[in-house]
Amino acid sequence: DYLFWRLGADGRLRAGPVAVLAGASFMPAIQSGQLADRFRQTSFAAVELGAGLAVPIARIFEMRAMGIYTRVFYAFHPEPGDIYVAGGALDHIIRAQILATLML
Repeated sequence: DYLFWRLGADGRLRAGPVAVLAGASFMPAIQSGQLADRFRQTSFAAVELGAGLAVPIARIFEMRAMGIYTRVFYAFHPEPGDIYVAGGALDHIIRAQILATLML
């Protein structure tokens, strides 16, 4: 389980009747999962990149297709005698979304 703050920027560029969407974020950690609990002085954060297309259906309604890549990185500081020993870890999360969006 992860819980992050999200600090980033999202952009939208019209390309004819559709729009190209893009975003990038740095996500400092608020709450860690079970992996972080096993190590001493764990620090971690994530970066996220996303891109997609938005297609208008009506004046205030559009459909969006998005691809999002999240990379979570950990730094551990083990000491001699610790049960678990590692210098760091990475998680890669790739997801696709199809969204119906109402623009008010």
